[in-house]
Amino acid sequence: MFNTSPDLQERFLAVLAKKGIPARENFFFLKWLRYYLDFCLRYGHRKEQKASLNLFLKKLREKKQTPSQIEQASRAVLHFFEVLSPEKAVKWERETTTSSVKEVSNVPRKIPTPFVPISRPDGTGKTSQIGRGGWHPREPVARKLPPFRSPLPPEPEKRLPVPQTGASWVEEFKELYNGILVRHYSPKTGKAYGIWLRKFQTFTRSKTPESLSTSDVKEFLTYLAVRERVSASS
Repeated sequence: MFNTSPDLQERFLAVLAKKGIPARENFFFLKWLRYYLDFCLRYGHRKEQKASLNLFLKKLREKKQTPSQIEQASRAVLHFFEVLSPEKAVKWERETTTSSVKEVSNVPRKIPTPFVPISRPDGTGKTSQIGRGGWHPREPVARKLPPFRSPLPPEPEKRLPVPQTGASWVEEFKELYNGILVRHYSPKTGKAYGIWLRKFQTFTRSKTPESLSTSDVKEFLTYLAVRERVSASS
């Protein structure tokens, strides 16, 4: 970017102060001046001619600058012209301001097409929006969530009732499933643990948990390995 000399910058700031430009906006005016001088140097335009300003503003429009930015850039360059030639700058400022106002006023305003939510006539019950492009499906704002389903199987007393002749083991199954939830095991793992606990209960003929011992566990494991031929990995 073109670097302004200290002398030019001092004279330019003096013109800004004379025009009543707030000091907090000096940075932006200096920025547009450097852009303009760099533009003239790059494309071979004479910086003291008004035609160069018009080309510079056209370039800003091509760069999608906002109207307020273009207007500020135009004022900055006109103040620079006043540094070079005060008489010409006053005349050019009056002409440029008038043309810029006409140009902004001639820009057609974009009026948004109203979208009215209505029901579809096909009987589906879905809401849609009708506008310039015809029917536009619209998702409902609030969606009805599906009912919560626990990943664990139902409690054993509801699925496989324990014979009334022995202990129910209801509390033991509850403790097992609570432990699975606390440890964040998968539902598949919880189901497998429940099956093995049910087999152990059947093997012990629903003995009360207080009466169980390590010998019951050893006998159950031996039964699985010898009679049922269950592998150790199971």
